[in-house]
Amino acid sequence: VQVTFTYKPTRREAATVKEVNVAGEFNGWDAFATEMKKGEDGVWSVTVPIKKGKGQWKFLVNGNWIQNMETVAERIGPKPDRFVNDPYGGKNCENDFQ
Repeated sequence: VQVTFTYKPTRREAATVKEVNVAGEFNGWDAFATEMKKGEDGVWSVTVPIKKGKGQWKFLVNGNWIQNMETVAERIGPKPDRFVNDPYGGKNCENDFQ
């Protein structure tokens, strides 16, 4: 399935965000394999093919992991079906990709 990931920076951080990437089970958690592009509306996005089924993912902003994805839940897409503890004390997004 084709999945579009989106990240909308806050007004405060918009000027400082230079790079956004998405990593997850779909790309072997490779932090820089899936770079997002900034749209004219300031929202970063990328569409990638993902196998159907459950999958976890997380964003990196300017090379830094967003530790707890739950804190940005209102500004991301797709909307996570749930948040899952990661091995580093943070939270990943998890979706049932259909």
